[in-house]
Amino acid sequence: MPSGFYNYMYGAIVPDVWWRMDEAAGNCQDSSGNAHHATLAENCTYQQAGAGMVGDSCHSILFNGANAYQLIPAAAWENVDYNENFFIGFWTKFTETDNLYLCSKWNGADTNIPYIVEVNSSKLKLTMRDASAHLDQHSTANALNNGAWHFCIARRVGTNLSWFVDGTWEAAAAQTVNTTTTNARDFLVGTRMGGGSWFAGYIQDFFFKKGTLTDGQGVTLWQLAKGRQSAYYYKNLYGI
Repeated sequence: MPSGFYNYMYGAIVPDVWWRMDEAAGNCQDSSGNAHHATLAENCTYQQAGAGMVGDSCHSILFNGANAYQLIPAAAWENVDYNENFFIGFWTKFTETDNLYLCSKWNGADTNIPYIVEVNSSKLKLTMRDASAHLDQHSTANALNNGAWHFCIARRVGTNLSWFVDGTWEAAAAQTVNTTTTNARDFLVGTRMGGGSWFAGYIQDFFFKKGTLTDGQGVTLWQLAKGRQSAYYYKNLYGI
């Protein structure tokens, strides 16, 4: 296990939920300490090869693109309004090109969308929409469907949406949504409410927080996953 990565996640990132996806059976346990355990449904394949973080023996879960998903019931901690910072991070590997919902809080009909992360034109795309039908969609700079593992973070901070991919923060996009985005839907990984647009691929170490992630914290997570510990890591974790 890459102790730096996990110590930093616990000590500096402090996510609201963190599903390691290392289970051999049953439901996804929340490693954040907040007990937001998720129900795994249908045909998820456990104990698949993981992303290969340095020193990590943990696994991933394969979502089959047909009926596999995980669910956690709607709750205040997962509901993000238009003016609240948040970030969604994960390791993933996939080869499909379009219409795959990696995670969502939407049923296909709601005007309000706090977040959707989906595969679109071979890239990953973050979507938000408000009660006035303002729509923001921001994609990764490059296609990610090459069948290799990628470490990704989608983030809203201030009035910008941005992506972090494999060690680099990409160019941000200005947010236009300016009225409420919250809704009463469940938090789903692998699909949306009502089914459809099923994700086909692997996911490991999925984490979410309603709060702020700095540029340096994202870079530090990547460095630690690769077995490197920077001065920024020690400063943020230990205050030195």
